[in-house]
Formats: sequence, C-alpha cells, structure tokens
Amino acid sequence: MSDPCYSSYGYKFTLKQYAYLLDHFYAGVSLRKLRRTFRALFGTPISEATILRRIIYWIPLIEEALAYNIEKGGDGFDFRFGDRWETDETHFPIKKGELVLMVTRDLTTGFDVGINIGFSVTIEAVKVEFQNAKLTAKKSPSELRCDGLNVYEPAALAVFGSGTKLSVFKKRIKEEKTWRLKVIIAHLSLDSTR
Repeated sequence: MSDPCYSSYGYKFTLKQYAYLLDHFYAGVSLRKLRRTFRALFGTPISEATILRRIIYWIPLIEEALAYNIEKGGDGFDFRFGDRWETDETHFPIKKGELVLMVTRDLTTGFDVGINIGFSVTIEAVKVEFQNAKLTAKKSPSELRCDGLNVYEPAALAVFGSGTKLSVFKKRIKEEKTWRLKVIIAHLSLDSTR
C-alpha cells in the first residue's frame, strides 16, 4: 500500500517525504543541503523556498495533531516531559528582512514543546513560544537553557515564574568565534604588510 500524497504547488509529497523534510530541518541541516539530499533520495527537484514554505505550512498542523494526541494519551504519545528545556531561534533571510523560527525543546524527550514564527525576536514573540510550550507540556521547566539573548529572561519570568532557572549555553561558542576572527584579522594584517 502506498503512502497518501499531499499536493504542494504542483508537487505530490508523501507523508514520508514530509517527515524527512521536517526531521532534517529540525536537526539543523541547512536548506541547501536538505534540497540536495531530498532530490538525491526522492528524485524530486525542489527549491529551498519551497521547502521553507512547506515547513511553515505544516508546523501549526503538526503542533495541533501532537497536542491533541498528547492530551488524549493515545497513539503511543505517553510523554513524560523532563525539567530541562532549551530554547533557540533560527533566522531565515527573506526579501524584506528576516523570518525567525523560535523553538523550545524538551531535552529529555527531544520533543519541540513550543514553536513560534515571527519577523523578529521580541519579548512578546518569545512569550507566545513559552506559552505554547507550557500548554503542550502542562508544566514549567526547572531549567531553561538559552543563548543569552536579552529577551529570554523577562519572557521566561513572565510565563514560567521565578521557579525556572535560566542558563546560558552558547557563550563559549561566541567567544571561540571571536577568537578565530581575531586570528584571521591578524593574519590578514600580516599579509598586507609584506
């Protein structure tokens, strides 16, 4: 029996293909690499823009279906969410600015408990993401890991209260990138004096 097909602007994608796109997108695979591997595996020429449009289209539908199944406790969705969550955002350039995908993930199950899409990372946008996470998990985390962006602390305090500890986990990466940049600049300045 074949998978049912779902139309996408002239393309017919199966649920298996959508699952592949979403799984690899959330795993952090770049859209360019995702386009190449998708074409190699499924033989369908697809652009990065089409992938992003399909992902944005499917996020609310998947969120709604998972929330329904988690609430019912059926279909094997008997999750026991952990107390350590991680939040991060991914920026996508578009013609007039950027599109931001904000995700809060439970580190125990790996499940994305809160998702929000917007044009900028504001306190209000992050609050919506955290409220979605709290509604999905029916609890607040004891620890929330983030990259140190200044909007996370007030939003976490407003939604989760003072019982959630905020910890920064990407500080070392930023310092390492700054150090590498200084080394590159030093090399360039040495080369230009020769």
